[in-house]
Amino acid sequence: MKRTVSFIKSFLALISIFALFVFPVACSSPTPAPTTPPVTTPVASIPTTPFTNLGATLPTIHIESPMPFTLIPTGDITMTVKVTNFKLVDKIGQAYVPGEGHIDWYMDVDIPEAQGQKAITTFGTHQDTITTTFTWKNVPVGTRQFAVQLEGNDQDPLATPAIDSIVLNVIPPATGPAIYGSISSQTSASDTFYYDSASKKALVAVSTRNINITDVSNQTAPQNVAGQGHFIYYMDIDPPVVGTINTTTGSSAAGYTKSYLWQNVQPGFHTFSVMLVNNDGTPLSPPMIYKITAYLVAP
Repeated sequence: MKRTVSFIKSFLALISIFALFVFPVACSSPTPAPTTPPVTTPVASIPTTPFTNLGATLPTIHIESPMPFTLIPTGDITMTVKVTNFKLVDKIGQAYVPGEGHIDWYMDVDIPEAQGQKAITTFGTHQDTITTTFTWKNVPVGTRQFAVQLEGNDQDPLATPAIDSIVLNVIPPATGPAIYGSISSQTSASDTFYYDSASKKALVAVSTRNINITDVSNQTAPQNVAGQGHFIYYMDIDPPVVGTINTTTGSSAAGYTKSYLWQNVQPGFHTFSVMLVNNDGTPLSPPMIYKITAYLVAP
């Protein structure tokens, strides 16, 4: 009887172990929640436009010769430009027509670019042409800035300005009388020019070669002598290059020394020139001129 009971207990224990593997407890392995497929929103296609280089269609102007910073003897200087996307027509001063107009040439001045204003500067610093070459006459010795601009027939700058500029070093001729910049004995602040903003005095100094500076101020009718001459100093006017030179108080003065002190020079943009002349006051041939352009600043 005891063996029977023991056998029954062993049999029941085996059944319990078998049940644990066949029927696992519900909380030991949770049922995963059903998944929801993602919602996709259709994106409208965006039309694409090929890239366009607008600069390729705008009018342009480029100075082809001379090359910048070239050393060029004083005298006549011819310049050549290349124009693209613009028609040069002989209608200067007429009504504006898109895509056509003329060229403005400048020397030693700021280029006027303001819309609605004529791009014209003072006499001697500006010229209009419809050709791609232009010759500046009697360009003085010194560092000169040249610029060109395309303009409409009405002489206004273009809506998108078309401009180019270069700097040239204009030097005295290799032979004959010459004038050029010099170190001033009165100041070491500049080689050829000094401005005292407090006293409003401007000093211009030059040197010469192959000419004797001769004081003829006490002669009634001075006679020309080869290799002799003197200076005429100018402020804010272009030196005349023909005929006998007459000085004007405040803007020009005869000089027999290699420097001149201008009085009461106000701050702002100014041009100072020095020209060699014969004893009788006529220009040399070719004209010998040294020129400085400067913006003078107030103290």
